Amino acid sequence: MTMVNLVITPELAGTLYDTASECFFNDQPERFEHVELNQVPFGTEFDKGTLFWSTTAADALILLAYERASGFNALLLWDVTESNITIDSNREVFRAHVVMSSRK
Repeated sequence: MTMVNLVITPELAGTLYDTASECFFNDQPERFEHVELNQVPFGTEFDKGTLFWSTTAADALILLAYERASGFNALLLWDVTESNITIDSNREVFRAHVVMSSRK
């Protein structure tokens, strides 16, 4: 295993996802599958959180590490409907990163 240390600013973190929205996991639990664990989030911890959709696994893994290092609980999920990797964070959606992506 190789460890890599990265310095991620909020602005750079904003380039690691294409779409973000208020968490609706509990409304559509069948839509998401855990990538890391074989269990689903429970309770209300993520209810006011944020779902982030990343284009690549590398972006998602860096964003997951960033969210956790920033003190938030975050889960790596697969969005079955969109066929896309997703981060579920308990970071409140209106406190999410500034999106500064150059992707179209």
